[in-house]
Amino acid sequence: MGFSMSSVVENVAPGNSKKSGLSIDTSFSTSLNGVGISVSLDEDLAMTLGASYTMGNFGLTMYVNYAQADGGGKIGATMSF
Repeated sequence: MGFSMSSVVENVAPGNSKKSGLSIDTSFSTSLNGVGISVSLDEDLAMTLGASYTMGNFGLTMYVNYAQADGGGKIGATMSF
């Protein structure tokens, strides 16, 4: 079982983007027995949700992601060997 949390805090200078000042992005993730879940928030509190499942030692991972800011997501699988 694993758990991680990270935050990126940066100062955005005026003129480089629509917003200036502090920008904070935070993400949380955990995994247990091949199942992973992640949640991220940006400075506008727009969520990104993700889930994945890794099947044993076969190298097959199925995933689903949804980004509120984009209004959509992805479903897919990866295989590594």
